[in-house]
Amino acid sequence: MYVNNLVTGSSPLIIHAPGLHHSRKKDFIHMATNPYWVPILRNWENKSSALRGKNHRDDLTIITWNSTDIKGYCEQSLEKLGWDYLCLARNITPWRFIDKMNTALQMMDSIKTPYVMALDSFDVIVLRDPSEAVEKFKKMNCDMLINGEKNYHPDFGIMTTGRYAVTDQWKKYEMSLTKSPWKFLNSGALISKTGFYKECLTKCLERHEAVKENPDKFCLPRDPVFKKYPDYKVGNDDQMLFHWLFFDYYPQIMIDYDMNIFFNAVHTALDRKKLIIEDDVFTGLGRFQYGMAVKFLGILLKGYRAFNKAMVVPSIIKNFLKERESDS
Repeated sequence: MYVNNLVTGSSPLIIHAPGLHHSRKKDFIHMATNPYWVPILRNWENKSSALRGKNHRDDLTIITWNSTDIKGYCEQSLEKLGWDYLCLARNITPWRFIDKMNTALQMMDSIKTPYVMALDSFDVIVLRDPSEAVEKFKKMNCDMLINGEKNYHPDFGIMTTGRYAVTDQWKKYEMSLTKSPWKFLNSGALISKTGFYKECLTKCLERHEAVKENPDKFCLPRDPVFKKYPDYKVGNDDQMLFHWLFFDYYPQIMIDYDMNIFFNAVHTALDRKKLIIEDDVFTGLGRFQYGMAVKFLGILLKGYRAFNKAMVVPSIIKNFLKERESDS
């Protein structure tokens, strides 16, 4: 199955739609944030998958994480391809994002392949033979390639809290490197040289220790999700740690700006002049109705995001006046 980027001429084989959960019950929510997900999922469900002639099983180990007894799309798609994988974090409760790094590092010495791919379980689909990703990655001048997204997350800086934070520095840096819309890293899908991935995990966990006892430098955003998790710890976010690492390790770590391997679908509007599904089975009235629903939900989402930004303005002004007062 092929999803073709008509702008870059690439055909990514791994789809990542951040925010999806265990079932399709919330599809209507994700129409606004991940509108390509449903068409891709419908096509994947209705098309057969096949391995390529050149097989890289001896070169690549694929890792995913799942603390539940429900198989995610990543696991299902790899099994459809007949590709083995390591599923870590079984029965870990409560689940924390930092557990991805802890459990992966524990396994690294047992991994003998030269390359490793780390994929989230519930919001990733592997469309084609992972051997293709190995072939593409070998031609790239980096030690790790991470999927890129349009949205910077987690953002603990001025646009979400009203107070400048180090995440503003990392965000500005990532924005300065490319004109691609998919300019920010997302740690939910990556491919790496095995030794370098181990080094990155080690460095991230060292930084995690440095942050977890001193989280005051990070304010939590005005986001309702954090109200549900009063014990949320900033330092437990693996993606925040990867932003930090990228700032220090670029260009050893690169972002897949052109969708050569990964397509991160979050906040990517439906536009068949730029991005198409080859031999799309999602046609007719269903496709039309879906497109109209996506447009309506997209308008609501833009309004919601604009409201959130407006709510931060008083905090920005308050903090500015406080800093000015302290300087005088």
